[in-house]
Amino acid sequence: MPTHSRSRNTRWHPPLPGHTHTSCSTCLHWALQWRERALTVLHAPRQMTLPITP
Repeated sequence: MPTHSRSRNTRWHPPLPGHTHTSCSTCLHWALQWRERALTVLHAPRQMTLPITP
């Protein structure tokens, strides 16, 4: 996901617990959590499709 997707996503969610700012759109902690979620999805096992030939 591009960085602008991360920033846009933070505008619609409240800040992380303990953060005093109104949005985490420029927050390093939120960005690192977002990165971990993105990497987890990328490294998750997936079912590969096989080409079917008659």
